[in-house]
Amino acid sequence: MLAPIALFLSQQMGVSPYPMMMALAATCAAGFATPVATPPNTLVLTAGYRFTDYLVVGGLLTAISYDVVILLVPLIWPFQPLPPSYGIIGEPRRRSCANS
Repeated sequence: MLAPIALFLSQQMGVSPYPMMMALAATCAAGFATPVATPPNTLVLTAGYRFTDYLVVGGLLTAISYDVVILLVPLIWPFQPLPPSYGIIGEPRRRSCANS
């Protein structure tokens, strides 16, 4: 649901969509703060853990994973400017006269 927004924002900023999309994918997969975030969390809930146990441990783990994403995504997928022929959503692509 957030991927089109990240794509549109990256195009409006004039940078490659890869860092935005990878950061979005990694942070969406890092939901550890509630028992319903992932199936293993729900299974462990039946062992006697409380909801606040998830908030304490899962909140810390989520914060650590967000920090790792913020540090590593720009190193692996740099925010490079888009080439002029990339086009922006809603605008027609420019065609080169040399290839016609």
